[in-house]
Amino acid sequence: MSSTINDDLFVAGTLSARYMSCPAGSVVSASITGPVDASKLERAKTITYSQPSGADNADATIVVGRIHGTTGTIKTIKAANAVTALNSDTTTVDVKKNGTSLLTGVISIAAADTTTVKSGTLASSALAVGDILSVVINATGTDPGEGIAVFIEFDEDYA
Repeated sequence: MSSTINDDLFVAGTLSARYMSCPAGSVVSASITGPVDASKLERAKTITYSQPSGADNADATIVVGRIHGTTGTIKTIKAANAVTALNSDTTTVDVKKNGTSLLTGVISIAAADTTTVKSGTLASSALAVGDILSVVINATGTDPGEGIAVFIEFDEDYA
């Protein structure tokens, strides 16, 4: 049996229901006054790896993070030089999850790119608890640029 109320409803006491279907947008953050279970939360996170400006970019493979939440999704992977490469010299960036690239191809930063932030194309975006993220830098030539920075943006569900 169901009833329909075609007007506003005010409840001065406590409203209890076995099941309740709330339309999208009807419960906003300001409406939540009690503690919220961690399992109901998601956080946006950015991992940044960079090399110092003032010295040429150098080859490196470094672990930059571990996923602690139950699941996650990579949103973007970006990279830029603080100081432009010269001639035909380049720096390439790869980001790996458990040793496998997350990109369809490395991000290549050359002299023509100046200090523009370049985005990689994701081959995979899914993350799970325990995944290890690493950054691989390959600098070629005598002036591959300086101050390479890599930004990994992702959402992570709490455990």
